[in-house]
Amino acid sequence: MVMTSYLKDETEGRTSYENWHKPKDLPKFDSGLFGGAVAAMVFGFPWMAFAIYVWQLPWFWDVTFNESTAWGFLAILLTGFALYPWAYSTLFFTWALFGKPSEKRAGEQIGGIHLLHFGMIWFWLLFVFTTCYTWWGMMFGIGMEPEGWAWALFVPALIVTGIGFQGPFWGLFLIFHGSGAARNPLPAQALTQTGNVVLINNLCGGLNSEVWDNKDLAGEPSAVGVDPNIDINWGSGGPPGVGGDQFSIRWSGFIIPKETGTYTLETSNDDGVRLWVDGQLLVDEWYDQVGKHPAAVDFEAGEVYDFRMEYYENGGQAKAKLRWTRPDGNHEIVPCDAFSPTKPDTPATIVLRGAKSGELITDRLNWWD
Repeated sequence: MVMTSYLKDETEGRTSYENWHKPKDLPKFDSGLFGGAVAAMVFGFPWMAFAIYVWQLPWFWDVTFNESTAWGFLAILLTGFALYPWAYSTLFFTWALFGKPSEKRAGEQIGGIHLLHFGMIWFWLLFVFTTCYTWWGMMFGIGMEPEGWAWALFVPALIVTGIGFQGPFWGLFLIFHGSGAARNPLPAQALTQTGNVVLINNLCGGLNSEVWDNKDLAGEPSAVGVDPNIDINWGSGGPPGVGGDQFSIRWSGFIIPKETGTYTLETSNDDGVRLWVDGQLLVDEWYDQVGKHPAAVDFEAGEVYDFRMEYYENGGQAKAKLRWTRPDGNHEIVPCDAFSPTKPDTPATIVLRGAKSGELITDRLNWWD
């Protein structure tokens, strides 16, 4: 691990966050992925021709719709295989133009393509092969004469249809949405250096975090690090190394709002919580409980305010979240870029992950520019 330090530019009047250079987070065009996307797209044409003329794909669909729906399994299976190059081409084009997501998110999208494919087979099995579609047809008179008695099949039809849609639904969910953990991966875990620390691979801010293996924040913390924000639900567990019960955490740093006006900070916690902004105690709910506690505070855009939040877990479920309602009415988890683990007018230590011993690091890092 290579460590260096930097000072902000000595520019007159830079006393607030708004005067600092902000990290650019614009996606860069990836020519490698773009080339892969073009190659996959081009390969898709002869591959589809192979599926049509060698696998006889049209024949499978003709037999499925005119003779036996049992052939639908093979028809969907082979059609999915035939479309894979174009599906991957579309995905690579998206990554090339808008930026490749985290490794976990990329894995979800790839998995979603395959889940959608086999989910369609599952849907065919439950909705078509079982003739469930005819139940709906008889109930609503779609493509056939309505039958009053068919309404007795309403609940079974609803259940079978719902189960049948699970595969395609979750496939599309993984492709276009995915899990929160994959969309917003946490920065590198637990810095052990003392002093002012900034993660070079975490382009937002975050808060210093200290974790104790008791509920009183007593003694030396068991772990220290930088958390992107306060949005954690451990369930019946807890932070690594301290178990699921009887632990406490202190988040500290600075909050730098981007709009002037009255904000409502809201803690959501299980169990106790305390919250200070600029030395003022806004929330003091230090007891076993599950609750949400709002507190109004006036902020000036770009000003730097001291921030501290303390939390403890006694037993059972554990969670700690901090949301705010901005002056424009938007209610959200306080984002990473609203926090800073160090005061913007102080030097900071930068931990360069992945740097090799002896590697030359520029004396002045303009990574904010």
